[in-house]
Amino acid sequence: MQLAQVTLDDKYNLQSGRVYLNGVQALVRLPIMQVQRDAAAGLKTGGFISGYRGSPLGAYDYALWSAKRFLERSRIKFQPGVNEDLAATAIWGSQQVNLYEGATVDGVFGIWYGKGPRRRPLDRRAETRQRRRHVAAWRRAAARRRRSRLPILHPRPSERAGADRRDDPRDQPGDGAGISRFRRHRSSPCRAIPAAGWVSRRSPSAVESSASVAVDPHRVEIVLPADYEMPPGGLNIRWPDTALEQERRLHGPKMDAVLAFARANPLDRLVFDPPNARFGIMATGKAYLDVRQALDDLGLDDAKAARLGIRLYKVGLSWPLEPQGAKRFAAGLEEVLVVEEKRPLIEDQLVKLLYQSRRRTAPAHHRQA
Repeated sequence: MQLAQVTLDDKYNLQSGRVYLNGVQALVRLPIMQVQRDAAAGLKTGGFISGYRGSPLGAYDYALWSAKRFLERSRIKFQPGVNEDLAATAIWGSQQVNLYEGATVDGVFGIWYGKGPRRRPLDRRAETRQRRRHVAAWRRAAARRRRSRLPILHPRPSERAGADRRDDPRDQPGDGAGISRFRRHRSSPCRAIPAAGWVSRRSPSAVESSASVAVDPHRVEIVLPADYEMPPGGLNIRWPDTALEQERRLHGPKMDAVLAFARANPLDRLVFDPPNARFGIMATGKAYLDVRQALDDLGLDDAKAARLGIRLYKVGLSWPLEPQGAKRFAAGLEEVLVVEEKRPLIEDQLVKLLYQSRRRTAPAHHRQA
């Protein structure tokens, strides 16, 4: 038996196969893989990463500096900000590079990272966030943001901050492999469709895990939705552009594009779906892993849970919740349990979807209620 030749640089150098890496290292490798995917599609893109060095995101900035030579080889620039606001503003600027003559790349994808509690940067930088989500990005650009938490100091979710403002679509991987898989999907709602917005990730535990991960950048096939019609002029940044027109695109065709992408790609999925399902469980991210652990502790493997009529639905895109898949999950069930951390972001969306569906099919005298 011949042993495989392995080096510590494989986590960033290896073009295909499997590597062992932790969640932070996966975050560093993913923009490199994005450049590889773009090059295969005939695009020359670059990347820009910025955030607050005080973020507790598992020494992400240190890992980025350690991988500087690998990032620069792929035209990826890491420049930490003095604070979250300046970092977000710098990312916003990187999305406008193609408005000017002489751009050397087809687009720039940006990554912002920060923290949620105590200083409340997500609230403080509301003006910057509102401006950049309205003007969006260039067609070959994309921007994402990652947030981390300080659970000992102040456990506080920030999903509602975005949802209340109809802000960024939000995915929630549960482990390092999920980071790799979702990252390759998450560029597409804002670029390949393109929805031309920012996509957020919440991964409080995924960055702290380690796993052997398949790193072929083309392993995940991106499916562009056939049921979405691009509006005249597209969705991307342009000049000139009025504030009212920006808002019209944001709250209409942009979110429609995100939902169309979620339908065409397996962001949400039925884990097991017995024909006699009576009880449904819906969960996302770390909460989904907790559900699987709870079922295992109860001695319920997939086959036994199916015999008991339990249907399990894993949500990848927690906001906005894709309605068609959610309704298929709930169809025929007597009871639904939504498992999520802190405030009910997914549950509120599901209740609204099912209530509206019931009203549409109810007799006329019930619809007057």
